[in-house]
Amino acid sequence: MTSSSNTSEASGDFKDLAEYVVGSLIDDGVDFRIEIEESDDQIKLNVFVPSEHRGQVIGRGGRIARSMRTILDCSGIDSERSVTLDIVD
Repeated sequence: MTSSSNTSEASGDFKDLAEYVVGSLIDDGVDFRIEIEESDDQIKLNVFVPSEHRGQVIGRGGRIARSMRTILDCSGIDSERSVTLDIVD
């Protein structure tokens, strides 16, 4: 696994997409970060959001989080690696 500073161009695109979606869901001025972990067959995005805003990212019953995972996974078809998203406590 590599750190986010050594990420490939494709994983950077996934991070940008996730940042856009998460930033659109939460209030302006709320700090959040996304870290990338890469392996040969997977790109994992870890989303760190303050606990009081986590519900806005997860959604009722996890619907928003599930939708974000679907979007990211579908956009990963060309990279031949699966893309996962975890909302970290």
